[in-house]
Amino acid sequence: MDRRSFLGFAATSASCSLFPNLAYSSENVSLDLYRDQQRLEKVDYVKDLDQQYQIENDILPFERKEKNDFWSKPRRIFIRREYTNEQSEIFYYHNGKIDQQQYWLASYLLRDIKQKKMVYVDPKLLDLICAVQAWMMYYGNDNPISVLSGFRTLKTNSGLEGAAKNSMHLYGKAVDFRVNGLKINELASIADQFNAGGIGLYPSSNFLHLDTGGVRKWIAGSWKRS
Repeated sequence: MDRRSFLGFAATSASCSLFPNLAYSSENVSLDLYRDQQRLEKVDYVKDLDQQYQIENDILPFERKEKNDFWSKPRRIFIRREYTNEQSEIFYYHNGKIDQQQYWLASYLLRDIKQKKMVYVDPKLLDLICAVQAWMMYYGNDNPISVLSGFRTLKTNSGLEGAAKNSMHLYGKAVDFRVNGLKINELASIADQFNAGGIGLYPSSNFLHLDTGGVRKWIAGSWKRS
């Protein structure tokens, strides 16, 4: 399918039946970062992830299939930090629950790298990334999302020109990224179907902002950065 057909398909289809039966590898290219957990100053801690978080289907409104439910499969994200070159394929949810070590790794990769601080990010954000990447894989693009910004401390956020004072980045609910081989408007067309939160396009810097806050859309220059 050509790129034009791809965009039309992604923008108009939200059916789970259109997802492929993804072949997830049992191998995870891990960075072995879990051992370094104590070296970071964590500013939040989730005591019981399984009780604290349950999947809300309205964030990813696909038609349910009793035998082929996408969300019953292992949930995979592929993340690269652009400024550190850290990279990992992460299976943060499998066997009906969040894997705490893999969830920690995802949160670590989305940390504030300037201040060396992290929070446990919103699991809905990981689900949103997972869904976007599932569509990417369906069309042959298995590149990682190249993350410019995930969680931000107040100090980092206040140092960014135009950053919203109550940015979703402050709560671990936002990510700024790009993907090799896809334009940001193509990524936005994929994310738009989920109606899961904020979508911001930054053409001059070539990145897309996604968050799990209120549903809204903007293009840089017409709204403050979220």
